[in-house]
Amino acid sequence: WRPPAGGDPDTVHALERLWGVHAGLVEAANDEAVRRIESATPRAIAVARAGDALPVLGDRTLLHSGTAIEWDRMCGPQRRALAAACIFEGWARDREEAVALLASGGVALAPGNEHHHVGPMTGVCSPTMPVWVVEDSASGVRAFSTLNEGPGRTLWFGVGDDGSIDRLRFFRDELGPALSKLLERDGPVDVLSLAAQGLQMGDELHMRSQATGNLLIRNLLPGFAALGGERAARFIAGNHHFFLNLTMAAAKCASLSAAD
Repeated sequence: WRPPAGGDPDTVHALERLWGVHAGLVEAANDEAVRRIESATPRAIAVARAGDALPVLGDRTLLHSGTAIEWDRMCGPQRRALAAACIFEGWARDREEAVALLASGGVALAPGNEHHHVGPMTGVCSPTMPVWVVEDSASGVRAFSTLNEGPGRTLWFGVGDDGSIDRLRFFRDELGPALSKLLERDGPVDVLSLAAQGLQMGDELHMRSQATGNLLIRNLLPGFAALGGERAARFIAGNHHFFLNLTMAAAKCASLSAAD
């Protein structure tokens, strides 16, 4: 604990006077915000093309993690991920051309958090990437996250080599459509219900989400049995971080339900 305003007497006195006037309103607002967060039921209702789900992703726009930041101030991993996304989208033929395009402002950059999108690490999202669509039906709020790319040389680790771009093409062409069909067939996934079970099984839903991932696989298994998609199923089974992005989207959804 630290004193409010660093203990500055004048500011603390002003806060005390404001609290006296507005204490009831503040308490009521805090209670309502907590009530909304705790009553939220984020469910994965679809996997969709990002450009269709997020209006901000128009012509040559990319979302990134963190707050708004200019290309010149970005760290190397974030730059590499954005450059790889430009190649993936077909806006550039190679990394040099992609970097030049980004440096010149030829691609618009926006923070995902301001548009209901969350992604781990570099958190890049481009128009043709598939995204989870997570909705809290009570508030009508939706949040979005890309599919987790797994360990190794991937965009979310800021690599952006040919292998990482190939994985994104697999997501776009196979994994995303397969998950979309599974959710259409079997209905939404209650994310926090699986998360609660996973916590009891030893997950902490960040670096450790294997139990929760296995629970998700159990939910998807009938659909895979009916519709096929061995390569997609094998990828999910081998990616110990796959549930992480769903956790993030659910948390974003719950926090958005407390807005205003």
